[in-house]
Amino acid sequence: MKKQRTFSILLGVVVSLLATCSFLNAQTGTTGTVLGTLSDPSGAAVADASVTLRNRATNSSTTQTTNSAGQYTFVNVAPGDYEISVKQPGFRAVDVPHVNVDVAKSYTVDLKLEVGQVTESVTVTESVAESVSGTVPEAMSGTVPEAVRAESVSGTVPESASVTESVSGTVPESA
Repeated sequence: MKKQRTFSILLGVVVSLLATCSFLNAQTGTTGTVLGTLSDPSGAAVADASVTLRNRATNSSTTQTTNSAGQYTFVNVAPGDYEISVKQPGFRAVDVPHVNVDVAKSYTVDLKLEVGQVTESVTVTESVAESVSGTVPEAMSGTVPEAVRAESVSGTVPESASVTESVSGTVPESA
């Protein structure tokens, strides 16, 4: 009887651990990442700038300070429509009103700050592209599938923004 009770307890612990591991594994890949670099008109990094990411639906926000290389990173960003605001004394404020974040994707929003008063602002109206990593199929034979072209940014990107879409892999020479 004692062996059966010990076995039951051990079995319960193992089942609980397996259930917890399965639950934690299911949690991966439910958020995205927004990152970028701030630079001044000469291309130098802007350190210690305040970068705010605001969810437009919930109005909740989080703020990061750029590092010495002018970089900021927002991780574990829930899917949704966001606004990025940048403020730094000696520069005009910059707003990117629409950054659509999807699950398991990374979005790079590099911004060039313009000299001016914080009360002046620049609004970036271009779409923000995502960074995609994976293997480019050999069957592409120099053409880009419609699904990839649909996500590309068209038009002129203003000097105050640099929108990046990168795909890692090998592109055939005929491309």
